[in-house]
Amino acid sequence: MWGLGQYSTPLQPYYHFVNGTQQSGLFLGQNNVTTWGVKLYPVDGDNTWDNEPYWQLRLLGPDSALPWNGSALYPDEYRTFLQVYGS
Repeated sequence: MWGLGQYSTPLQPYYHFVNGTQQSGLFLGQNNVTTWGVKLYPVDGDNTWDNEPYWQLRLLGPDSALPWNGSALYPDEYRTFLQVYGS
C-alpha cells in the first residue's frame, strides 16, 4: 500500500538503533523513523487486489497512535523493520 497518491513520500535509508545500539545494515524509513506496521489481507471477497492476497505496510511515525486505543498497531498488524538486502 506504500506509494498511493498524496500520502506517498520518498523513502530513505537509515541506521536503526535499539536501546542506543546501532544495528548492522541500512533500513528503509522516513524522517528518521524505521518502524513499520505490516498486515496480511487474505483473499476473502472484501480485501482483495486482483483476487490475490496482499500485504499492507504503514510507516509508524509519531502520529501513528490510533484514537480509540492509543496503540500504533491495528488489529492483526505486526511491527517490523525493512532492512536493505546486502547492506
